[in-house]
Amino acid sequence: MKKCFLIIFAILLLAPVRIIFSQIGNDVLIEQIRTKEEEIKRLEAELNKYKDALTEKQARSKTLSGQVALLEAQITKLKGDLKITQAKISKTESNIRLYSRKIAEKGKKIAERQEAISKSLRFLAYFDNFGFFSVLLQSKKLSDFFSQSEYIINLESGLYANFKALSKDKKELEELLSGQKELKNELTDLKKEIRAKNALVQSQKEEKNSLLKETKNQESEYQKIISKIQIRQAEIQKEIFELEDKLRGKVGGVPPPGPGMLAWPLVGRITQGYGPTSVTGFYNDAYKFHNGIDITLEYGAPIRASLDGIVAASGENGRYAYGSWLAIRHNNGLTTIYAHLSSKVASVGQNLRQNQIIGYEGSTGFVTGPHLHFTVYSTNTFRTENRWFGLLPLGGSVNPLDYLLR
Repeated sequence: MKKCFLIIFAILLLAPVRIIFSQIGNDVLIEQIRTKEEEIKRLEAELNKYKDALTEKQARSKTLSGQVALLEAQITKLKGDLKITQAKISKTESNIRLYSRKIAEKGKKIAERQEAISKSLRFLAYFDNFGFFSVLLQSKKLSDFFSQSEYIINLESGLYANFKALSKDKKELEELLSGQKELKNELTDLKKEIRAKNALVQSQKEEKNSLLKETKNQESEYQKIISKIQIRQAEIQKEIFELEDKLRGKVGGVPPPGPGMLAWPLVGRITQGYGPTSVTGFYNDAYKFHNGIDITLEYGAPIRASLDGIVAASGENGRYAYGSWLAIRHNNGLTTIYAHLSSKVASVGQNLRQNQIIGYEGSTGFVTGPHLHFTVYSTNTFRTENRWFGLLPLGGSVNPLDYLLR
């Protein structure tokens, strides 16, 4: 009896200790998360300085020295991005560990509550087998009978309360599991972003070295190269306009305009709208129609899929046309194009979910500065053709603003 008493006493004594240690572990993780949040805010404030410098360099990029300075500013900005992303990864990992602890605690609580309910049900079944009069006859005193009856009533009341609490615990566990899943998806995206931006830093360094080598570090050579590119770009734009002008008349099978049907691939400033360039701007003899909208935020900003779909095509046009681009086919008759990317993290045949990161804002192809060119084609007209500068997407376009939330 004494030994049994000591065991019970030890269990009662250790239970609060386990709770205290569990809470201490949670508090440590919460403090880690808070510290990382403060670090992210500090790094984002520093990054704003890099962004200001980058904007200034973009305005001067028409010369060789200006272009070199722009590439260096983009490298500096990307390195700042990498620090922030790494801090976000650390914060998310701590958050996942915190959720894992809470899930384990909730699971244990549910198991204990289920055991308590099971014991209560067994006791009530036992009592029910004896019956009301049997219990009355077995009671030595009437007060014993009423005491037992009161105990049964309290037990049934507690059982009902336990059922309600169990239902609440299970719902909270589902929410914790859902939250943990979202955090794991976020962590996967952040790790992809780290790899992509490390590759971007390297590509910017290579581009700078290649530019200096190609121009022999001479301004006159740089201007000759730019002039040749501009002539070829004009020829390409004229060809695209003539081909797509015919395809726009064949648009079919697209859904009626519905704001919010597509999510914004990049939340930034629209620098050019859809339609005749005499209205949208940037007009010249070759460039008469803008088949999408241009959105700018910052070099290296994540670009997201506007709707669930499958990557239908991907191309690299170098300094011409769309530069680095992706096409996503959706099941509603629309195909969306994301162009001028600095890098891509999605590949042909890949199934994508809405808002999934597919690449990063850049300045590849025919551009005057970093931005996303976003085109919406009717799927029945979309096709690709091989050109000397790479694979070219073509189709009958519709106004993206007909489907984006204004």
